[in-house]
Amino acid sequence: MIKLNRISFSYKKGEPKIIATLSLEIKRGDIVAILGPNGGGKSTLVKLINRSLIVNNGSVVINGEDINKLSRSEIAKLIAVVPQQIESIFPFTVYETIKMGSYLSSDKSTDKIDEIMRIVGITYLKNRLVNELSGGERQLVFVARALIQDSKILILDEATSNLDINHESTILRVVKQLAADRGLTVIAIIHNINLATQFCKSAFFINRERYSAPININDAVSLDNLSEYYTLNRDLITIDNGNVKVRI
Repeated sequence: MIKLNRISFSYKKGEPKIIATLSLEIKRGDIVAILGPNGGGKSTLVKLINRSLIVNNGSVVINGEDINKLSRSEIAKLIAVVPQQIESIFPFTVYETIKMGSYLSSDKSTDKIDEIMRIVGITYLKNRLVNELSGGERQLVFVARALIQDSKILILDEATSNLDINHESTILRVVKQLAADRGLTVIAIIHNINLATQFCKSAFFINRERYSAPININDAVSLDNLSEYYTLNRDLITIDNGNVKVRI
């Protein structure tokens, strides 16, 4: 479904590349974690996938089509994005905010909006103003707005990074169930590796010009990968039944 062909990117000409000659394939229906340290290129990579940024070299191909040949509305029908935070939030109700995402959906009915609020567990917030919600409640609203687009690809760009464990696990649980029900392909930047192992099917490590192939999530969490891509001392890492601990 998603194929990156030797893509490279730097923010300014002459500066070191954030991503260099990266090739990657993500299969339809996969739930893949993008793992790596801060500043390693994770958010840049997902922005290249949804063409918020444009590759300097190489190509991003989705369903056999180069995304540079697609319009913004065509890309939005293919890909829904939940960012880490929304910088500017106008005083719309939860219902109105979710409805904004439905313009790309074939079903714009009130019933569809009510259904997605029920699935995400935010029906009780229906008439609340989004700018008055807590961070966790707000992210659930934007997950609902993304899901109502009916896009087949969902990107979580650090969407749970600033949330408490309850809201973080709630969002991931809802997305995982909907991915199974709808056959979504999910790409998620997740800093909590222990949650990633429960949520994702596979993982991809990136640290600037160093990156891995997609790896089964159970094989991804290893001393070799964690020490290499996070530049951690192996002696500080303990892995117990898939749970990672780093000694201070």
